[in-house]
Amino acid sequence: FVILIINFNSCESDDSDDINFDDGISSEINLEDIYGKWIVNNSTIYKSFEFTDKGVCILVEKSMAKSMAKSADGEKVSLGTYAMDNLGLGIMLLLENGERNLILDEIFLTKESASFNVTDADNSNNVVSVQSDKAEEMEESARTELLAKSWLVVSMTVTDKEGIPFTFQLGEENIRIIFSLTYYGTFSSYGSQNGEVETPYGNWMWTDNTETAIKVWANNEFSGNAQIYTIDSLTENSFVFSLSTEDGRASFNCILEPSGRFW
Repeated sequence: FVILIINFNSCESDDSDDINFDDGISSEINLEDIYGKWIVNNSTIYKSFEFTDKGVCILVEKSMAKSMAKSADGEKVSLGTYAMDNLGLGIMLLLENGERNLILDEIFLTKESASFNVTDADNSNNVVSVQSDKAEEMEESARTELLAKSWLVVSMTVTDKEGIPFTFQLGEENIRIIFSLTYYGTFSSYGSQNGEVETPYGNWMWTDNTETAIKVWANNEFSGNAQIYTIDSLTENSFVFSLSTEDGRASFNCILEPSGRFW
């Protein structure tokens, strides 16, 4: 059976006005200061860094470096966690289940931009100086606030072109599919079955101001063909959506509940 794996990584809306800036710039930061998505404008390696209030980071690279996931346009995507380093002077990124670690230091922030050095923890000579602009958040709404979290798929019904339904109960162990999304239009996903892992990545947005469906692109741009997810039900504790494959061979109905984890 086909596993549907789309994971929308959640990030609470941050309020930049709460950051204590000194003359418009700050080099002494707290973790909450860096919440958000930062679009790199001076590197041939890095495209964006995104930090959620749940301690999750999403790194998108232009290079062919090994990573856990990639978007349809070939950009490399790594999921992980982040925390202040032991000296409190920088931020440690623990990527790909700890197999790859990066250090961000010499961090300078304004409300619209950030600059920092990126160092490979295994090779201190590998340092890249990055300048970035902060991406705009989506407009706040009650529905966006409900959706912006990590979700675990607990039940999936697949109906074939003959109209015959098959329902699968999913669990934490054999088959796990987790969806998450951010206020910056990013989604990443985690799906595992019998030890095999997939982590698709792309973008999302509401189809219109009724906020009853979302468009999902399997790339790092809001362009090209999008898949439409119709939201049948959305509450604080439940998310139900349906969709059909492009070729019409099957349709899916998924029931999800909040998850405390991203993978």
